[in-house]
Amino acid sequence: MNRYKITNKDTQEIKEVEAEFLGVAVDVAGMTCEPEVWKGCYTGAFDLLTPESFAHPAKMSPALCFRIIEHLEGLGLLKPGAAILDPMGGTGLTAVCANAKGYKAVTVELEQKFIGFQRANKDYAGRRLGRTLDWTIIQGDSRKLSELLKENGVVTVTSPPYAEAIQDSTKGGIDWLVIGGQTRPDVMPKIEWVRDIVRAADAAGIPVWLKDNLLPLLPLDNELSGTSFYQPVEDGDHYQLRQERPR
Repeated sequence: MNRYKITNKDTQEIKEVEAEFLGVAVDVAGMTCEPEVWKGCYTGAFDLLTPESFAHPAKMSPALCFRIIEHLEGLGLLKPGAAILDPMGGTGLTAVCANAKGYKAVTVELEQKFIGFQRANKDYAGRRLGRTLDWTIIQGDSRKLSELLKENGVVTVTSPPYAEAIQDSTKGGIDWLVIGGQTRPDVMPKIEWVRDIVRAADAAGIPVWLKDNLLPLLPLDNELSGTSFYQPVEDGDHYQLRQERPR
């Protein structure tokens, strides 16, 4: 989700909106849209997690996590006493940052190893902050998120992008899928995961944008994969990575 500053060409009125554009300037109905760029989200010291936690293969930057929370505050989407839910909790970084900012937190995690990390981090961060963290840790499969939260006395509204939801004829509220590898550090998804998500999206009629960093992972043509990873260019004789825009 990108934040855009919208300037009316005639009145010069400026507004801010949230939209899933591609991070480039666009022109819609006489309004010029420029993306807001976040800088400095991968720097700075952070000592609220145990050293062992950094063994997690898909870590989020603490500075980025704090920036997201501050962004939500600026939009008025977080009120005092609110709870922040992370349905794929990992080491619990989101919960630690939420508590450091004065919010409650709920994390859901499937793997016992990372549940152990979360419990250790809850204790570690609590000692560093000098108070007990208001953090509920739930072990379970987030594909059954509503059931897990209900069992633990928690209520929320969310729309996680799982393949099962994509297969629903209503598309589960999903209008566009962007798939790519993680950056900084580079972590690539399994080809089987990408294939299954693309097939589910095709069955539901959802446009798909494959990021360029997937190219080394994908087979050279659609026939080898049995999945449409590529699309023809205008001349019809050449193909390029499938990068469809929202309809």
